[in-house]
Formats: sequence, C-alpha cells, structure tokens
Amino acid sequence: MSRLFSFLFIAVLLTSCYTENRPEVNPPDKLLSEEVIINMLTDIQLAEGIIVDQRSAKTNVSRSFKDSLYQVIFDHYQVTAQELNENLDYYNNNPEQMEDIYEEVLSRLSQKETEIRMAKQPVDSAAQKK
Repeated sequence: MSRLFSFLFIAVLLTSCYTENRPEVNPPDKLLSEEVIINMLTDIQLAEGIIVDQRSAKTNVSRSFKDSLYQVIFDHYQVTAQELNENLDYYNNNPEQMEDIYEEVLSRLSQKETEIRMAKQPVDSAAQKK
C-alpha cells in the first residue's frame, strides 16, 4: 500500500507538467471531498510512519498488522480501498488540485511533527520552580 501512495505521489509530480490529451476521468460514485482525502492521506502517512518505526526498532511487522492499520482508517472514513483509489484517480486528473492536496497533507504532517517534538522537550527548570 505504501508503494501505491509513493507511486501516486511521483505520478502527480510527473503529470503536473503534462496537459495535452489527458483523458477525462469521471467522478467516482462515492466522491470524497478534498478535506476527507487530505485527512485520509494524512492518517495513511502516519500509519506508514508507525510501520517504519516498528521496522527500525527491529520489530517484525506482520502483513496483518499493516492491513489492520489501514482497515482502521478505512472504517473510520467509511470507505474501501477501491473507493479511495477511485477518488485518487479522479483527483489526479487535476494535477494542480492534487498538488494542493499533497501540500496540505505535508503541512499537517509537519505540524504533527512539531507537536511531537515540543512534547518531548524537557520542561524548563525555571518554570518548575514557580
């Protein structure tokens, strides 16, 4: 699944410059809003981060663990993997829109990273004395 999203991200970047003879993609039956797509992609990237973290800790990450992380996301947003892929195909048909979506995903991931780093910082000793 992570390869799929890596491929899609690269495809967006490569196709953003190409505008000739692009086939029109019809909206999927269950069209997800940009906000839902942004939230899902953010959650998927966080799930991928958990998987990478587990692997770097020399923990054996089973396929069922990875699948269960994705299933939690799909259940939360009440979509299937196929519906997500159909929506990504649809949004990829408009590279500018998809670029905006990925920029927002990256912004949210950066914000979460900042929040985590701030939470890990030791409390200032001067503040403790008050």
